[in-house]
Amino acid sequence: MTFENGYVLSVQWNPGTYCSDRNYDDNAESKTAEVAIWRKEDETFIRLRDWDDDVQGWYSADQVAELINKVKNWS
Repeated sequence: MTFENGYVLSVQWNPGTYCSDRNYDDNAESKTAEVAIWRKEDETFIRLRDWDDDVQGWYSADQVAELINKVKNWS
């Protein structure tokens, strides 16, 4: 999702991502998701946790909702 402020938020849950259900078959459900945020203009990733990776994992649905609101309001 690209916000009007120029930030991009990616939310994913599928095999190989940092989520609670990484090996599902035909079940497209997971209790957590992987997220990544970057500035569109220069593609600089924003790290929210002290991880050695540009993507952050195991965000609950509530945490993703909070993150959407937070990124939307960045200036």
